[in-house]
Amino acid sequence: LQSNFIYLDTDCQPMQADKSFSVMDVQLRNHLSGAGFNLVSRVNYQFSGNEKVLPLAKLTAYEALYYERDVFFESTHGHLYFQLGLDMSFWTKYDAQAYCPAVALFHNQNQTTTGNYPFVGAFLNVRIKQVRFFVSGHHVNYNLFGMRDFLLAPYYPTSKATFSYGIRWSFYD
Repeated sequence: LQSNFIYLDTDCQPMQADKSFSVMDVQLRNHLSGAGFNLVSRVNYQFSGNEKVLPLAKLTAYEALYYERDVFFESTHGHLYFQLGLDMSFWTKYDAQAYCPAVALFHNQNQTTTGNYPFVGAFLNVRIKQVRFFVSGHHVNYNLFGMRDFLLAPYYPTSKATFSYGIRWSFYD
């Protein structure tokens, strides 16, 4: 239950809700694994009793499907652990809050909706003894089916498909 909720209206002016309203978030999580395959699921149902004051996506989801394996090399007695998979984030359409640079805060708006678009990524994580490295692609579905102009927040487009990599090496005495 939210009482005396303060927010920024569509003109980026501070306002206070005149009535109390409820906010609910129900989250379901699951991790299924078998034969090296893993499915990680997280689904949220959100409800705002006053959408004009606090707009929320009704449903958000995160899914990851990956294969993991720990390989032992008999000849060198070495281990190689890896994960190879895909992940996806999604939320339903709603009037997401817009950013107001003058006050460095988000404010309500009712001109642009965002949502109903999946963000898909691919990844590879590898560990060999003390060395770990990763390779990942973010928003790999950019421009797939001609969907290029999706907004993450009003007036802020999503980034194009990106590629990142990294290494972590723990040194011992």
